Amino acid sequence: MAFLHATAHASAPTIDNAAKKRSLTPYLLLLPGMVWLIGFFVLPIATLASTSPMTRPEGAAVGTYVQSLRFQNYFDAFNANKDQFFRSFLYAGIATLLALAISYPLAYMIAEGGDDDLTGNVEGRQINGGKVGRHGLNLCGLLEWVERAGF
Repeated sequence: MAFLHATAHASAPTIDNAAKKRSLTPYLLLLPGMVWLIGFFVLPIATLASTSPMTRPEGAAVGTYVQSLRFQNYFDAFNANKDQFFRSFLYAGIATLLALAISYPLAYMIAEGGDDDLTGNVEGRQINGGKVGRHGLNLCGLLEWVERAGF
């Protein structure tokens, strides 16, 4: 019994070294992505956050700013560009609603278009003499859905 106990301790360091080497692999694989994320997302956001509450002193040269932590800059920028902000959110909302109105019925028609019977045959709808199967882009089904919906 003592022999088995001593053998287990002797082989343990080699298993630990292999586990340590193996445990570094995921982090090494993440390294390029993390460098990219820090360089092109975190640093620009930090620069913007530190620059935005700055003010330009009276009589200072162009490009000379002092950190004054003036958060009123955000309200001033919003009030000066209220129309642009409103239009931006309006267009984003319209684009989102259009994407949802198109994508949900289309996804439904792709998933449910056509019926499989027990023999594995697909009964598709006719488009110009050809059949559109269960997993194809079922434009006939989409057009039928649009007609039924009353658009």
